[in-house]
Amino acid sequence: MNEKLKNHNLKGYELKGGEPARLDVYRLSVSYGNYNALDNITFSINHGERVAVIGPNGAGKSTLFKALIGLISPFKGKILIHGQPLGYHFDCV
Repeated sequence: MNEKLKNHNLKGYELKGGEPARLDVYRLSVSYGNYNALDNITFSINHGERVAVIGPNGAGKSTLFKALIGLISPFKGKILIHGQPLGYHFDCV
């Protein structure tokens, strides 16, 4: 398993064979002032999986994607892409 993934204490979120998931979101919380837009969100998306994000207006869909691409900073939690912290990949964008 990737050493950086081990250091993030995300046991149970790796693929068979020790390969990290393509996208890991662990206990993500995002706030706008005193308003919690996302609270304690955890999920993993592996290679080849398709995912839909649905919900009513104001549910936090856009906030989630803004956090995933680094436009807003999480209040707490971790976002890993291929086992690396989000900022590690900015040179690829």
